[in-house]
Amino acid sequence: MKKINKNCLILLLAICLTVFVSCEKEETFDCPEIEANIGDPCVNPNGEEGTISEDCECIVNVPDFDCPDLEANFGDECFVDDGGNGTVGSVSEDCECVVDGPDFDCPEIEANIGDPCENPNGVEGTISEDCECLHVDGPDFDCPDLEANFGDECFVDDGGNGTVGTVSEDCECLVDGPDFDCPEIEANIGDPCENDGVEGTISEDCECIVDGPGFDCPDLEANFGDECFVDDGGNGTVGIVSEDCECVVDGPGFDCPEIEANIGDPCVNPNGVEGTISEDCMCLT
Repeated sequence: MKKINKNCLILLLAICLTVFVSCEKEETFDCPEIEANIGDPCVNPNGEEGTISEDCECIVNVPDFDCPDLEANFGDECFVDDGGNGTVGSVSEDCECVVDGPDFDCPEIEANIGDPCENPNGVEGTISEDCECLHVDGPDFDCPDLEANFGDECFVDDGGNGTVGTVSEDCECLVDGPDFDCPEIEANIGDPCENDGVEGTISEDCECIVDGPGFDCPDLEANFGDECFVDDGGNGTVGIVSEDCECVVDGPGFDCPEIEANIGDPCVNPNGVEGTISEDCMCLT
């Protein structure tokens, strides 16, 4: 009888143990396919340690990345797939790859001044300050922006009717008028002009000289006998305007400084007749 009770006790214990084990809660994984939970450490196929992401992927630990999903930092270069023609952009603070960053000098062509380029004719050049692709053909150009030298023929767009001109020393395309005495200012000697708001006349030096109707010497803006100034190597000397419209230094020994002669000196009058300087400073025969 006691033996039967002992066997019954063993059987009862076995049944209870089986029930206890079967009732134990089965462990569940966030990512059952890989038997792992989000945040668990992992090792990717390349042997790099990482962490299980919400997508149940093993993401390599890169705590220094501003944008872990892109594995990049703010301002890093990135790549935008825009229909087959990939475009380089920059990673924004929103962790987006933005094309046409504000650092472009020429955003319309996505380039900076000085960048190499190729014009529509297939000629290599450099981006200019006007955001144009200019071909720089060596340092021999007097005017690199125009790709031309002084005196070269150029083209002026004057409202649809293009006019041929000449490159000036100011690197401007000036209309080439063969009848102009002064082609750079497109004017002739004697033409009226304006200098600082004052009307004048174009001189033989192609300068605008203010008109003085009473001046004997318009280019000097002075009359015969007026005091003038001669620059003789830094020490300016006062002289007198001669009848040849020249500034003649006033020699203290001349009786007639305008003609640089003394009374009684031999002379030749305009008719070629020899004579003598009179007290009126005239050549009398």
